[in-house]
Amino acid sequence: GGGGGGARRVFSGNAAYNGSDGNDTTVTCSNLSIAITAKAGRGGIVSGSSIRTIFTTDAGGDFVHRGGGAIGGFADQDNWDVAAFDGKPGNLVSKYVKGSLGGEVLTLSIGAGGAGGSSAADGENGYVELTIW
Repeated sequence: GGGGGGARRVFSGNAAYNGSDGNDTTVTCSNLSIAITAKAGRGGIVSGSSIRTIFTTDAGGDFVHRGGGAIGGFADQDNWDVAAFDGKPGNLVSKYVKGSLGGEVLTLSIGAGGAGGSSAADGENGYVELTIW
């Protein structure tokens, strides 16, 4: 899934900007019984706030690697400020398919990374990686 956006806390003016959650990445192919959802990363939250839990409702894979997908945005800070939490990475879902794959069509929806708070970095977009042998 797409990574979460980073958070920013500005010392001057004591402003705080949370990052946005990323978006899920999906892969489907009805002929091969593939219906995969890799959950997105959570947006970063400013220092002093509680940490957001990781999304855990991935589906359709043989293995799920929590936080193994697209990276989250980095925190941004102002003079003498404490570092804010980074946005969280998205999840990575692995699926093994055996059989004839010729002529099959995969439908992909690549999850966008979450927006960073103020000028903090955005999370990276999700991705799909195929290994065929």
